[in-house]
Amino acid sequence: MANDRLLVSNLAHAFHEDYALKELPVFDGNNTAVGYASAFRNAHSIKQLTLKNMKCTSGLYSFLGCNLLKKVVCENASFEYYTQTFNGCNALQEMPVMDPASTTGANGILTGCTSLHATLLDFQNATGLTSIQVGGSATNRIDGVKGLIVSNQALFDGSSPQINVSYTGLDRAALVNLFNSLPTVSANQVCNVTGATGADDLTAADLAIATAKGWTITR
Repeated sequence: MANDRLLVSNLAHAFHEDYALKELPVFDGNNTAVGYASAFRNAHSIKQLTLKNMKCTSGLYSFLGCNLLKKVVCENASFEYYTQTFNGCNALQEMPVMDPASTTGANGILTGCTSLHATLLDFQNATGLTSIQVGGSATNRIDGVKGLIVSNQALFDGSSPQINVSYTGLDRAALVNLFNSLPTVSANQVCNVTGATGADDLTAADLAIATAKGWTITR
């Protein structure tokens, strides 16, 4: 089955709660947009899958709870990121190719992804971003997230904190890069850097890069 190819037009809820699923065909979207909301949610046994010739859209909770998933292979495929796309994927090592231009909200997309290898998140083209939450916690750090840059055209008008990189591997230089990429805002938007690797190394001048644009930095 793993070597077979299956043409698909929609993966939404296709394998939701399929606890015994271990082998998967190559899913081929025939160069179309394929919805994948909750597609593999709580499919606890899958370790890898291959998607090709598709743009994955509307991916709410798509891999939530796939705690053995290590890799999503993309062959001419890309993802729009949505809320909690990879929440609970604590074995995930590599992020699949994303299409940031189509991503509006990226909240909790990496919650629990404690095995993630060095990852740089580039949302420069995501002008529609309302918020982005890629932070961990004191007990579940996401040190694999080493960098984040965002669009200076995004409104970031979602719930506070609009940007959360707490307990990630962003060092001082990476945090400064993030601050430099921020748009100017006027509604007291918040960027939470608490527990990030370089949070305690930030200088007053570093923080001023963000605060001069209207941002509040929490650390």
